[in-house]
Amino acid sequence: VLRNYRGDVLILCGDIPFVTAGTLDKLIVTHRDNKNCGTILTIIPDNPAGYGRIKRNGSGNVLSIVEELNATKEERAIKEVNAGIYVFNKDKLFSALKDVLPDKIKKEYYLTDVVSILASRGEKIGTYTTGDSDECMGINSIKDMEKAKEFLLKRRKE
Repeated sequence: VLRNYRGDVLILCGDIPFVTAGTLDKLIVTHRDNKNCGTILTIIPDNPAGYGRIKRNGSGNVLSIVEELNATKEERAIKEVNAGIYVFNKDKLFSALKDVLPDKIKKEYYLTDVVSILASRGEKIGTYTTGDSDECMGINSIKDMEKAKEFLLKRRKE
C-alpha cells in the first residue's frame, strides 16, 4: 500500500484515544520544521512507571527509547517518556524496520528500536512534548477505564 508513497508516516497506538488533533498537528509541524527523520511524542508524567524512557546524549540528541523492563536504575530516573505516537520518514522507517531484532527479555519486536537504529545511522530524531500527559493515557485495564472516565468528566466540565 505504501510502496510508492514518498513522505512521512504518522503512527498512533490504538489504546490512546484522547490525543487531540492539535497535539498531532504540533508533532507533525515540529517534525517537518526541524527536518527530523523521526519525531516522538513525549510526556513528562507525575509517575513515569511503565513507560519507555527517552535517552539522550550530552548534546540533547535522542539516542533511543529504553523500555522500562530493560532500563537501568539511572534510565528509570528519566522523566521524559514515550507517549507511543511517532512521525517517521517512510523510506528510512522501512529500512530500519528490517534491522529490528527480538527483545532479549520478552522476545518481542519493539517499534521503539527503530529510534536507536536510525540514531546510530546519524539520522536526526526529535521530540515534541505535550503539556497534557492525560491526553496520552493508555487504556489497557479496568483501572485505566476508570481513570479515563474521570478524565472525560473533567474535560466535559472544562
